[in-house]
Amino acid sequence: MFARWARAARCQSGRAVPNVCSATIPARLGCRRSTSLAQLPSGLLHLWTTPVLFERGAGSAPLCEQLTRRAIRLHEQHALALQVAVDPIDDLDAGGSFYQWQCEQHASAEPSGAYEEMVSSPEFERLRLLVHASVERYLGELEVVLPEDAPLDLFIWATVLRADQDHAVHFHPSAVCSGSFYSQVPAGAGGLWLQDPRGTLPPFTQRIKFAPSNGDLVVFPSWLQHQVALGQNSGELRVSWSFNLETEAASTWPWDCTSGVAVQHP
Repeated sequence: MFARWARAARCQSGRAVPNVCSATIPARLGCRRSTSLAQLPSGLLHLWTTPVLFERGAGSAPLCEQLTRRAIRLHEQHALALQVAVDPIDDLDAGGSFYQWQCEQHASAEPSGAYEEMVSSPEFERLRLLVHASVERYLGELEVVLPEDAPLDLFIWATVLRADQDHAVHFHPSAVCSGSFYSQVPAGAGGLWLQDPRGTLPPFTQRIKFAPSNGDLVVFPSWLQHQVALGQNSGELRVSWSFNLETEAASTWPWDCTSGVAVQHP
């Protein structure tokens, strides 16, 4: 069996936060930077593959509705505090102040009442457990090794966009894996594009589009470049909950866990 997940640990601020992995997962090939081909079985090898977990309908309709209301309420409260119009097209988008504010609140020893109310809500706890289980399943399938002395923090944040907004290509440094849970995906909303990690020259220019529905969840390596594609404005908001399994370490070791050789064992 794999990791024992602690329910509480300390972030840099010293505030107790949930969702920390502090144990070891047995390795198939581990987090080593290189593997000798002499160690591998004969046959077809899948080298340098990109492990992505898709879970359709992971969350129920009532949970999606509750989380959507919670995210929009938090977005409105943040906009009110900034004294700006409640319009996701401004600086409250995925890469703007709404995301940055949630990062600050998550790391704060004294988060605001609005943020504390959100993370203490029953629906957020159900989301946390859902994401936790999916991340654990993802790491367990890969059988990666996580250093015992490097506490990991599962950070979840809300993203509220119009259906016709996008989010540019990016990746997530200092994290082991990342992903999103979709609580409201209006008709015409842009999907999630996953970029071919092998390079930018043909034939390595492929993109895979994940068109999520309400309740869907995806987990992928944090080094994998991805983006939210443009969609068509339907008048509804696109609400998702992204997450990172993060480490305080400044090194690149988290990426080693999912960037090596993948082998299908008989």
